[in-house]
Amino acid sequence: MKKADFLNSLTCSRREFVSFVMAAVASGALYRSIPSLAGDGDAPRECLIVASQKQAALIDLAAGDVKTVDIGFSAHSFVQHPTNPKKFIAIEKWGANSAEVDFGTGTQRPIRHGKDEMTQYYGHGFYHEAKKAIFITRVDITSGRGFLSGYNPDTYEIMYDYPVTPGGLHECHRMADGTYMVACSGVKTHNFLPPIYGDKFGPSSLVKVDVDNDGKVLGELPIHDDFIIGHFGLTKKNQVLALSTASYKDTNLPGNLYYSPDCIEPLKKIEIPAEVAKNLKGEMLSVALNEKEDLAAVTNPMGKTVLLINMENGTLVEAINDSWRSISYDPVNDRFIGATPNIEAIGQDFSGATPLSIKQKEGSPQYEFTGAHSIIKMV
Repeated sequence: MKKADFLNSLTCSRREFVSFVMAAVASGALYRSIPSLAGDGDAPRECLIVASQKQAALIDLAAGDVKTVDIGFSAHSFVQHPTNPKKFIAIEKWGANSAEVDFGTGTQRPIRHGKDEMTQYYGHGFYHEAKKAIFITRVDITSGRGFLSGYNPDTYEIMYDYPVTPGGLHECHRMADGTYMVACSGVKTHNFLPPIYGDKFGPSSLVKVDVDNDGKVLGELPIHDDFIIGHFGLTKKNQVLALSTASYKDTNLPGNLYYSPDCIEPLKKIEIPAEVAKNLKGEMLSVALNEKEDLAAVTNPMGKTVLLINMENGTLVEAINDSWRSISYDPVNDRFIGATPNIEAIGQDFSGATPLSIKQKEGSPQYEFTGAHSIIKMV
């Protein structure tokens, strides 16, 4: 598909756009209308939630106001609390820390995995409506097994602790049938080191998990090479785009992208043109989908590249020179928002990133939005 044709296919009517905003669904994240936290007045504001060093930051995208809460660790990703939209669960990657962050009160509440010191949180989670629990991915260091641990959203006591697969679990998304797809490293870690330094149990894969049935594994989509899947984007039609780390055996080789049109066909590596591939380096880190879910944006921060992928056929649409880490989709303005560690936007014309105006706190160091993943909510 030519770039011009693809751009035309992204247009939508005013009715479609308003319907989308009212339905308030973007990238699998539910929008909730509550009084503004970052700006003045009672009108809900579109806000970006992302890590800033060892703080959680909430950014009013229209006004540029920033509210931060000290949490004492670098959050890898965030999950919105199911009953209080002012609260978010911040989760560390390869560490012992997780916390409830309340942007309404400016406070945080640590979440711990019981008394087990031989465990690590693996950076991602989700809220499960039927179980009434916030699930967080973790790995047992002794056995190397990946778990989904479910916490009571009021007390943060462990309600469920499902052993899923050998190897740590990472990003997870709900599928159209109510099951979950979860990325699995397939690696037994050495002590508390990242997976790339461990021993392989088997191939890295995307694993389909039935959380309603005690975390039963229903199937998997493996990759048969020396790479590890950490993150992925998933559409409602079950088209999936998987992102990998650098090579397990040769860290000089950059991460890959893999595509399946239906989560049934095997994952197939996306071939990147040589003129783009020569600039890629390190991990394919973060991915976001647009409203129609026909376009994905992927960050490769070490290679200073953002890749735009057609989700209908798994092909490269455009490569933009920028060192974004986290990325989210902004449905109100139809653009992708990324952290560099500044905040920038890429619009439909794909002409490059435009800095957003962020208000700095007088007398304080400049904000550095360093998180690997971010989410956008109406707050």
